[in-house]
Amino acid sequence: MVLLLASSAAVAILALAVVWLRWRSLTRELEETASRIHHVELGRLEQRLPLAQLPPINQIASAVNELIRRLNSQVSELSASRVELIAIVDNMAEGVLQLDRAGRILLANRAFARLLAANAVPPAKGALLHEVARVPALLEILKDAASGPRTGEVELTGPPTRTLMVRAAPMEGGPEPGCVLAVLDDVTEFKRLDAIRRDFVANASHELKTPLSAIQGYAEMLLDDTGGEEARIILHHTRRLSKLVEDLLSLSRLEARKMDLKFKAVGLKPFIARAVLLITPQAEGKGIAVTQDIADGIEVHADEEALLQILSNLLDNAVKYTSSGGRVTVVAQAASPDRITLAVRDSGPGIPAEHLPRLFERFYRVDKARSRELGGTGLGLAIVKHLAELLDGEAYIESQVGAGTEAGVRLKRANP
Repeated sequence: MVLLLASSAAVAILALAVVWLRWRSLTRELEETASRIHHVELGRLEQRLPLAQLPPINQIASAVNELIRRLNSQVSELSASRVELIAIVDNMAEGVLQLDRAGRILLANRAFARLLAANAVPPAKGALLHEVARVPALLEILKDAASGPRTGEVELTGPPTRTLMVRAAPMEGGPEPGCVLAVLDDVTEFKRLDAIRRDFVANASHELKTPLSAIQGYAEMLLDDTGGEEARIILHHTRRLSKLVEDLLSLSRLEARKMDLKFKAVGLKPFIARAVLLITPQAEGKGIAVTQDIADGIEVHADEEALLQILSNLLDNAVKYTSSGGRVTVVAQAASPDRITLAVRDSGPGIPAEHLPRLFERFYRVDKARSRELGGTGLGLAIVKHLAELLDGEAYIESQVGAGTEAGVRLKRANP
């Protein structure tokens, strides 16, 4: 009996020893595998874990090796994409700049270096922008861009003198909160050509005024003397050319910002009544009723001459394109606590939606034949747009075919 118990104890001890050895071997294999996983470096993803003696550990090693393989593939793709992106950004004609919230450069391409630093080598990452480019106007735009998109022009004194268009905005999904991304474009040549165009139009229009005045005077004399159809036709087309020249001169002055504006509070009700009187003869000739819908006491902060030119152009368009027996209404109402909408509504045929985005372009006409027949120059709405911007406002137009048109401006309220 004693021998039997001793034998059983020996077997139990032997079994425990085997279990302990297996556990010890498994533990050692796990520790070695964990150590190898820990020492796999992100930059050396070609490494692989060796196979272990125990099948469960082999399964872990195989799974880790597969994970490393996939990670290696993804890192390679990301590296290739990064190299490609850097190459694209560095070869852009526009300057690209990324800043952190402290104004340190996170990214700047070679075009930025050429435009701002007059250097072919981009500034180092981490450099402060105000130390790289001492351009206060640029720094102000980028500072404001932290709270929302900003666009502005920056003049560089040079030499040579250059003009940059800067577009900046907060960068969503950036490396850290408060990053700003900016794109800089050299528009110097465009500005030069635009100035040449404006000067040409202004000079040509000015030179045309004198001969047109003479032709109109002689045409009026011929019409008085003979009453002939030829004289009437000459006078009609001369007046059309004179109106075109006047509009071109007005637009040139507006584009060159050569209007001397005198801002003050303008009461709309008496002002609109005066403007309506000027259009009344033309409206009565077509049997069109011109009415007003203006509340008492509404005032805008504007220049009277500019405001009269805006309203005259809007009324002229409305009366011109409204059929006989129609109606034109001038309205003024609050658009927001600090903005007033001044608009002219007509009962005309309306304008197809595809034309609306282009109506403020120079010489753009929906129906060219009808516009020529009615004597339109195609510049009235372009003048309205420029005048509204000079008054710190905006022009707009809304229309539906068969339901008439509303064209107007939104201006600052005098006493918000």
